[in-house]
Amino acid sequence: MKICKWTTTLFLTLALVGCGFNDNDDDDNNSNDNPPPADDGGGAAEDPIDLADLQGTWSKRCTTIGTLGFRKDTLTIGATTFDYFTQLHLPTDTDCSDPASFDAKASFTYVVPSFVANGNNNIDMILTTIKAKVNTPAAQVAANAEELCGFTDWQIGIEKDVTGLNCIENLPSSGGDFFQIFFLGDDRLFVGEIDDDHSGETADERPETLEAMPFEK
Repeated sequence: MKICKWTTTLFLTLALVGCGFNDNDDDDNNSNDNPPPADDGGGAAEDPIDLADLQGTWSKRCTTIGTLGFRKDTLTIGATTFDYFTQLHLPTDTDCSDPASFDAKASFTYVVPSFVANGNNNIDMILTTIKAKVNTPAAQVAANAEELCGFTDWQIGIEKDVTGLNCIENLPSSGGDFFQIFFLGDDRLFVGEIDDDHSGETADERPETLEAMPFEK
């Protein structure tokens, strides 16, 4: 999902993280998870999903971002809302059990999914906000020293709305459309893999393949 690129931009400003939102990080490449195979019959999904099964909180495993630490990604999906939450953890916190040093959340509303030919599901989202928060003294000092997103008054535990702001690059503005796919099965939620040709920023650039690592309830 494109959201990781935005949160990565924030992390890079703090010189803390080096992942990309195409999910080509070492942790994903070494993952033992395999996305479900596409339906080569060319037909639509046979059994429509129950949207109640999609709703709830989904998390990825705590994954390494090399020498820079660990990250934990979580989705919280409601009847019409979709929140993507990313937390950055220090290199010593190998299971992401300690408080995160930094986190960011992108919030969306979404349109009821439709089925696509390969058995995955389309989901169309509209961005509402992107918020960020520092949680440790070191992260606070780094954010203020770098004037992260134009602010010099970051405070521990206090969220800032960074929607549409310049954080090394311009973050998207509220109301922007984003186009994704997902597959739900066996209590695992796979989302579309972002690459240069499938950014999710237009309907024509909707991802066509799934990330290797799923979210799980």
